[in-house]
Amino acid sequence: MYAVPRTAPSTDGDATARRLRGLSRVRKLLRLAEDQAGLPEGIAARQRAETILTELGLAMGAMELQGDDADFQPRTFALGKAEGWRRILVDTVADHFDCFALFDKGGKEAHTFGPAHLLPHVEYVVVVYTLQLRKAWEAHVEDLLQSGTWTSWNRRQQLDAREAYCNAFVRGVKERLAAERTSEAALDPAAWRLAQAQRRALEAWMKQGGVRWRGPTSGVPFGSREGYDAGLAAEIDPALKGRGDRKQLGSS
Repeated sequence: MYAVPRTAPSTDGDATARRLRGLSRVRKLLRLAEDQAGLPEGIAARQRAETILTELGLAMGAMELQGDDADFQPRTFALGKAEGWRRILVDTVADHFDCFALFDKGGKEAHTFGPAHLLPHVEYVVVVYTLQLRKAWEAHVEDLLQSGTWTSWNRRQQLDAREAYCNAFVRGVKERLAAERTSEAALDPAAWRLAQAQRRALEAWMKQGGVRWRGPTSGVPFGSREGYDAGLAAEIDPALKGRGDRKQLGSS
């Protein structure tokens, strides 16, 4: 099983998400190859898995199919603050790994649901992209300082600018995902079908366990152009399917 790196998170969200998402796709393709061994679909699935591993710079021997894709579990981690952009980012990343992210109204925690071996990756990639957003924001503030704009604002204006930038960043991320999300379905239709089946099974498991939610609720505010462009530049590998806006725990 591929493990979450124990070193400090990279600030390259694109590389991290693409690598982990690619490994997740390889798992599904290898499972299909096992189930359809000797058949055309199984042969094609293994060939595609080998191609993805080559693109990632890995060998087939590095893959171990530990962890059951149907072993669904919940996981909770702190958001830091109850800010809308944080929730949207978590929801976007969870969806990227075919998982669900739910939130208590006004709470500062994210509740993720999905295969046990994937949930740590969801949390890790959220950290990676949060660091990437922070780095982009700090660079933007430096530009504002050099122009004299930042020091001309009061504290409230500075906080509003930060919120607008963060909102715009995650909007850019979501729109990039929406624009590219069909590419994987066209490239790996077999893995796509397996992923959709996993989503349906996960949702049924959650409902059977009494987890109810409502959503989507509202859209993502546009915010600043600079933040939006930074979000687009993040180049998150396309998610399998957009899930709309974030969901909240509560009565349906």
